[in-house]
Amino acid sequence: MRPYSIFAVFLLAAGMSGAAGAGQLVIGQTAAAACYKAAEAQNYSRSAWRTCTEALDEDMSRRDRAATHINRGIVAAGGGRIDDALSDYQTAIRMRPEIGEGYANRGTVFRTQKRFDAALADFDKALSLGVKEPHLVHFNRAVVLEQTGRVKEAYFDYKKASELAPDWDMPRRELERFTVTETG
Repeated sequence: MRPYSIFAVFLLAAGMSGAAGAGQLVIGQTAAAACYKAAEAQNYSRSAWRTCTEALDEDMSRRDRAATHINRGIVAAGGGRIDDALSDYQTAIRMRPEIGEGYANRGTVFRTQKRFDAALADFDKALSLGVKEPHLVHFNRAVVLEQTGRVKEAYFDYKKASELAPDWDMPRRELERFTVTETG
C-alpha cells in the first residue's frame, strides 16, 4: 500500500507556489483506499477530507497510517487548509521518516509559506529518500532556488525536471527564459 500523491501537481495546476508531494497508495475497499483515490484525483472537497479522517480510525499498518496522513494532507492542502496539511505531513514524517513523499509535500507547504530554507531541506531529503515523481521535486526546488537568487542552481533543477519528464512542458517553458553562456 503505497499511495502518496504529489501535492506539487495541485499547486502548480492551481497556479499557486507549490513543491513536490506525493500520495501514497492504500489498497482495498477501505476508507484509506478512498482517501488515496481522492488525493490522486485531486478531489479536495470536505467530503474527501472526512473520508480520509474516517480512514484514520481503521485498523491498518503503520506504513498505511502514515500514507493516509500524507493523502489527507494533500486533500487538506488542495482545499486550502494548509495548517491541517502541514500537521498531517509532520505526523507522517514522525511515523515513517523514510517515506520521501512526506518531505516533498511538507516542502511544498513550506514553499507556499515562503519558508524557503525549510522547503529546500525537505526537497533535498525527499530526493535522497526517493519519491514516486522526482521531476516534481526538482521543479519545485528550482522555483525556490530561483526565488532565493540561486539562479544557476535553479537552471540545473529545471533541466533535471525536464530530463526526468520529457513530455512535461512546464520545466521546458521555464528553461526557455534562461540564456546559457560559456565563461572562460
